[in-house]
Amino acid sequence: MPSTASVGELRSMGEEALRALTMHGRLVTEPVFKTLNNDLAGTVSRLKSFYVNFSERYRRGVVTFGEGLRDYLNINGVENLARYLTLTASILSSIEVVRVVKFYEAIDSVRDYMIQFMNNPTKDNGVKLAEAFVNNYPEAQFKHVNEAVKNYALSLRAVARRGGLAKELAVIRDYFNLENFIRGFMVPYSTGHRNKSVRIMIRWIAHESGAPLALKVMLRGQNRLYIPIGDMYTASAVIRSGAFLVLIDDDRVKSLYVNLTSRGNVELSYDEARVLAIKTIKRSSDPIAAEKGAYDVGFNCSLNRCVECPIGDYCSRFTSFTISLS
Repeated sequence: MPSTASVGELRSMGEEALRALTMHGRLVTEPVFKTLNNDLAGTVSRLKSFYVNFSERYRRGVVTFGEGLRDYLNINGVENLARYLTLTASILSSIEVVRVVKFYEAIDSVRDYMIQFMNNPTKDNGVKLAEAFVNNYPEAQFKHVNEAVKNYALSLRAVARRGGLAKELAVIRDYFNLENFIRGFMVPYSTGHRNKSVRIMIRWIAHESGAPLALKVMLRGQNRLYIPIGDMYTASAVIRSGAFLVLIDDDRVKSLYVNLTSRGNVELSYDEARVLAIKTIKRSSDPIAAEKGAYDVGFNCSLNRCVECPIGDYCSRFTSFTISLS
């Protein structure tokens, strides 16, 4: 990588890498969707088709939101899908240490308990679900999982009286109101991981590549206000690919670039890397897709699978850095 490149050239390199991460993210399937049974998977397919058709007609003024909402609520299984995804996020919020692959394997294993509980959210069904999940994911604590599913049940009963969870998700207009609404289904106390779980769920329901349940937020472009999580995998991909160079006007970014191209190993603190990732992802025109793409690339990047990398043609391959958790 030529250290003599101009600021404009470096910015363009960053934009190309970020664009590649974003385009890849639009193709990434979030792991939660791999846990769906055939009925729920079919609902996702119908919902995606509906949204593509409805959003195009809505923007042309051919149909009103009310007409689209009616058709949306008539999609077979849409309420169950909303309940399942929200329950998964609720359980996720109760986990202090998340091992991603293992977590979704556990969700897949307890899917029948989840469906039983979300259709009949009694105390006994909640306890059975929490026990089954802990048996499949021993790092979880029964107390925390049980608190999450109890809070989920309370919130679900409240929205059932207002027309159901799918309807509530569809009619919320504001991104931050959507965050707050989802937060009400999580563990009933504030944790960093609760906020992370909220945003993961927003990636599931407020983007065309997932299950577009958050109709009004998406139609109004409010999903572009998404606040990235910026975890280790995302940060690694943002730095290694060179996408962070979209921030090249920042003197600290210039210094990082110089160090990456002229020194040995560069060490960044986790907080430094996370902030860099968040600021970079927010520069994308589609931050949800950008983060999905960066996370997926970063996860595989950690496995040294460069040959298969979907952004290989745009990656700067900055490899001489480590992110310190201490």
